[in-house]
Amino acid sequence: MEVALREAKNKLSHFGNIAHDGKRVVVSRHGRPWFDLTPHCPTSRRTTCLQGVKPTISVREAIAPIDHKDIHGWI
Repeated sequence: MEVALREAKNKLSHFGNIAHDGKRVVVSRHGRPWFDLTPHCPTSRRTTCLQGVKPTISVREAIAPIDHKDIHGWI
């Protein structure tokens, strides 16, 4: 559904309900699509480590001086 910006401003609750029900509302400005009203979809964050990726380290560990034993194999 496409609606002009002025109409969307005047009837925001109406078009918000339409979007909430799952239908996309395209708001146009000067006859060109400007933005969409869509239902809010909360995103879930990934909390598990990616397979094959080395875990991150703390800032303290990252800036700590390097021991000579740790350099072996890097040079």
